[in-house]
Amino acid sequence: MFKDVFSLEDRERTAEEISRGYKTLELAAIVACSITFFSVILNIIDSDYTLMIIGISFMILTLVVYYLARKKRHYYFARVVFAISFAVVFTYVIVNGASGGFNIVWLLIMPSSFFLVFGKTYGIILNLFFLFELLFFFFTQFGRSLLLFSYEGHFVKTFPFVFLATFLYTLYHELQRGKVIRELKEANRVAVYNSNHDSLTGLYNRYGFNKKLDAFIKEAIRTDGCFCFMIIDIDDFKKVNDVYGHFVGDEVLKYIANKIDMAAREKNGTACRWGGEEFAIFVARDTAGDVKNCIAKKLMEDLSVPYIDKENGEIFCTVSIGKISTQCLTYQNISKIVTKADDCLYKAKKEGKNKIVFEEYIEE
Repeated sequence: MFKDVFSLEDRERTAEEISRGYKTLELAAIVACSITFFSVILNIIDSDYTLMIIGISFMILTLVVYYLARKKRHYYFARVVFAISFAVVFTYVIVNGASGGFNIVWLLIMPSSFFLVFGKTYGIILNLFFLFELLFFFFTQFGRSLLLFSYEGHFVKTFPFVFLATFLYTLYHELQRGKVIRELKEANRVAVYNSNHDSLTGLYNRYGFNKKLDAFIKEAIRTDGCFCFMIIDIDDFKKVNDVYGHFVGDEVLKYIANKIDMAAREKNGTACRWGGEEFAIFVARDTAGDVKNCIAKKLMEDLSVPYIDKENGEIFCTVSIGKISTQCLTYQNISKIVTKADDCLYKAKKEGKNKIVFEEYIEE
């Protein structure tokens, strides 16, 4: 129920943002409780027992919020409790005038507090609600009849607009802060993407590939350990650059990279640019005997379709593939498997290129 109340804004929050939200709630609750404690002491001295009861009730609610935030439990419920607590205190202070009408000035900290605790969307809603309350009590006959304290005419005319100005000023800075945060998130997203992907082909680079491989090894060890790794090299790619130029060579490289990526995805595998004109793929299962569905065989067939250049027409390229399969993948033998795949690629090149050399890796 309470989760639905804040779901519009919070469903995009990350776990880290929720954690920061708990810390903000914790801090806000302890500050509100401390201020209210001293206010209650003053109420007792002034014999204002009604405001004292309100203050103690507010302290109890803030302590509940603090406990929930401290334990990192019921985040949405804690925020609702905090919002209701503020609403009750806000309304009472306006109606009663608090200590000679002085304490109502404390309400000017509300706009920034709402944005800090509840975020932009609900900060705006709560600020508009309380602004409406001020206008209702100060500028309507029915609202004025509910007031238990007689405010000065000048104060009545100015305070709601001071609250509005504070709200708008705080809103402006909240919007600017939100813009900066979005820009930082986008810059971080781009930086993370660029650190994990090759800029030319869009495939994973060695760094990104190794991270995916690390996650795959963890899963493979937990399950059956089946693994297939292959290194793919474009045959005589230097000739393409020499004959057609590096710009056309880059386009051919992207064309082949796309074919490799598609072949890997069909088998739920991962492809990367291993370096230069070399690529690598790993998949969970891909046996040499299964010729029809063998990823290496299918890739050879896909690349039999030439790249079409507008000026130079058809450009044919072939690839050599070194492929290793195993059923005993571990962190200890992955380097041996990669080395074996590289040896198979060397054999394919030595035996005339445009072919697949496959071996089964068996742990000794």
